[in-house]
Amino acid sequence: MTAVASCGRAGPVHGQCQLFRCPVQGLAHHLLLVCLIGLVLLTVVNLFGIAESAKALMLPTAVFIFSIFAVIIVGPFSNDQQDSIRQAAGEWNRTLNGHIRFEIRPITGAPKVWAVTAVLKSRVNNKDEELAMTTTLQTGGGLVFVYLDRLGSRNLEGIMLHEFGHVLGLQHEGTRGLMAATYNPYDQKCVDYAAAAQAARLYNLPLQELKWCGESGR
Repeated sequence: MTAVASCGRAGPVHGQCQLFRCPVQGLAHHLLLVCLIGLVLLTVVNLFGIAESAKALMLPTAVFIFSIFAVIIVGPFSNDQQDSIRQAAGEWNRTLNGHIRFEIRPITGAPKVWAVTAVLKSRVNNKDEELAMTTTLQTGGGLVFVYLDRLGSRNLEGIMLHEFGHVLGLQHEGTRGLMAATYNPYDQKCVDYAAAAQAARLYNLPLQELKWCGESGR
């Protein structure tokens, strides 16, 4: 931002009016008028530039900044169940192809961490049983509750693929596929096109660079 000089009777302020210099005392009035007009134009140009810069910052950008979702595993998961959680994170990482990444980390007190938490006894309610639930914290990060007493023979990797979709911000979509509201072991084995497309829209990612299941080479 360019400072605007004060051009009063005492003459120019030292170090200012860099592009339009104020006339010294005693010059013709029309020169003073020219100086003032120049200062006004300079101010308008500066304000226009600031407005255009702000507008550019407000526009969606075509380049997404690389982001990491840090995940910790908490509670009495078996080794096999922990492996399933890691495999689900790895499947999403393959789909997102370096644009976004899940990282399973040791338990720490760091902020903005997603904690996958084992719940031995689920809540009692009359609605359809939830196998897992994802909730976001206001401070960043969040919790993914996995109800171990409801898993039975269900595939935890498929359940976590769905929940990691929620971690990314994906919503339930359709009646079939990974992000359908109802668990289906045949539909929730991998990140499908619909889930990848939803992630691409949400994060402004180039869909052609993502790798969903059913795509050639996968």
